[in-house]
Amino acid sequence: MHPCSSLQAEEGDIVISYVEIDPVIVTNFLRAKGKKPGFVQLQAQITTHSTVAHDTIAKHMPLIRDTIIDFLSFTEEATIKDVSKRKQLRESLTKKVKDKLNEVLGNPYAEDLVITHFMWG
Repeated sequence: MHPCSSLQAEEGDIVISYVEIDPVIVTNFLRAKGKKPGFVQLQAQITTHSTVAHDTIAKHMPLIRDTIIDFLSFTEEATIKDVSKRKQLRESLTKKVKDKLNEVLGNPYAEDLVITHFMWG
């Protein structure tokens, strides 16, 4: 898909728009042991409920990508690798993105973050 492309789905009277974070995010994280860093690869979409929110998120994608990369870079190895903590990781990442957008723009605009691909090594 094109960077910041979207899909829409109607759920009752609510239109949900998905803004893809593209290209795939690849960043390093510090391992608990050893000097060689690990890597994490993430593909995700941000859900919104309005055209204004969709367009704002697409416009500020560099800020969102930077926030995600910064968050993942300082996330503990155990959290990244533990599948049972994936929901917690997604919720924390969503909060971080919404907090950053609210800090910079005065509105979080994003409803949720949907992880569609997650790999580490």
